[in-house]
Amino acid sequence: KRLARGVGAQVPVRRTPPPQIAPPVRPGVWLAGNGAGDGPVGHRLSLQAWNGRLVVNERYALDFMKFGDDGRLIRGVSSSNSHWPSYGQEIIAVADGVVCEIKDGVIENTPGAGYAVANSLDQAAGNYVILGIGPEIFAVYAHLQPKSLRVKAGDKVGKGQVLGLIGNSGISDAPHLHFHLSESGSVFGGESIPFVFEKFELMGTFETMDDSLGRSWTPKGESSLRSGEMPLRDVVLRFPVIGP
Repeated sequence: KRLARGVGAQVPVRRTPPPQIAPPVRPGVWLAGNGAGDGPVGHRLSLQAWNGRLVVNERYALDFMKFGDDGRLIRGVSSSNSHWPSYGQEIIAVADGVVCEIKDGVIENTPGAGYAVANSLDQAAGNYVILGIGPEIFAVYAHLQPKSLRVKAGDKVGKGQVLGLIGNSGISDAPHLHFHLSESGSVFGGESIPFVFEKFELMGTFETMDDSLGRSWTPKGESSLRSGEMPLRDVVLRFPVIGP
């Protein structure tokens, strides 16, 4: 279609409200890192050529890391996966859905020792689960522990059901959960779509995700309860117990 003078490329805008979902992790205090917001955030730069079109497949992704009781993301030496409170935490279904695809058997990295696998599209997400939760809405959980997946492709799951455990597989520097919603049942093949959580407690923020790794964090000021909202870049939040 020929554009009028002074008009740029036509950009389709998603008109439907963002999906409202439950947390992908258990209750506790978490860093929601590398989210949408100002500044150089890696997920926003995830432009990928896929099947003849360009997609920003991680635009609204979050990296979840759990704080220990001491307010730190690391216990002791950082070179052991087990010293990270995130490691081995359960990931849960954010809504009722059907498991579309899984990948298992990718070996884990040792923090600080580089990647145990090649940096390729086939290995980048490590072990993962893709859960279809609505028409053209897929929840992607990546970097899981090998042999920890508790579902298989085709399984119907309920909101809150355990899917696997947080690990450090694929292109990952430390144990964490990479989570995003996609328009496609592929880890990297679809445009990332925004979403909001049913509820969470906003407790504070770090200047950058890297800044959070070297020191403990303690609440400053009053926290605030949020509902129907997406956490922005590098915030500290508490997820509540979901249930009656």
